[in-house]
Amino acid sequence: GAAGQDAREDAAAAALRDRLRQSDWLGHVSDLLRAATRAAQLLAAGACVLAHCSDGWDRTPAVASLALVLVDPAYRSARGFAALVEREWVGAGHRFRDRAGLGPAREDEAAPVFIQWLDAVHQCAAQAPAAFEFGPSFLAALARHARSGRFGTFLGNSRADLDRLSAEAHGPLAPVWCQLIDLDPGPSLGACAPRHRNPAYRPPPARGGPAGGERLLHVSHSARCLQFWEAYFFRHDLAGPEAGDGNGGALRGPAGADA
Repeated sequence: GAAGQDAREDAAAAALRDRLRQSDWLGHVSDLLRAATRAAQLLAAGACVLAHCSDGWDRTPAVASLALVLVDPAYRSARGFAALVEREWVGAGHRFRDRAGLGPAREDEAAPVFIQWLDAVHQCAAQAPAAFEFGPSFLAALARHARSGRFGTFLGNSRADLDRLSAEAHGPLAPVWCQLIDLDPGPSLGACAPRHRNPAYRPPPARGGPAGGERLLHVSHSARCLQFWEAYFFRHDLAGPEAGDGNGGALRGPAGADA
């Protein structure tokens, strides 16, 4: 009956929480937030910051792009966030295909680096909800599609990979942003698609404007202040736009194939 189904779902959710705790997922998110916060503070003080991991396509974009989210309100808008992902992740050569396990790469190449970064952004938005134009469903949809294989944005390991795939498809691949962003917004319409828009969003004052205001976003990186990303991890249990992207069909690119 319904009671038994609820009990099974509660048990599954508890088991998932236990696995996340055992993996120290939030500990890794906390470490990422700590590094990005330090970088953002230095940037806000006028310093130059160099971020570099062993290969340059995993922790480098994670720390650098999260620091930019903290230091510049432009990247907390949907359009700015999309530009940030395209430049710091896609353009810098993050190995989306290998990390998502979508290609023939070795199994040990798979790693949720981008998902963990999105979780860190989610933690920032949870602590400062008025600072982000997009809501939880926007980030959850991005995380889901990073592994869905539906959009060209995440199908390659480099920009050259995407160019090759586009040539093979005889046209540009559909980007994930066509589902999340109003690509041609009117004068009174925000860039974020309505179903993903955050109603609590308060745009920051213009730089140097009469209102002034603090542009650096202050968030806690303490693991005690972090919360499980339910819109992603429990997405199958949630109803409505938090669980889905509002479009059950596959998107088609210009060539007419499913994207």
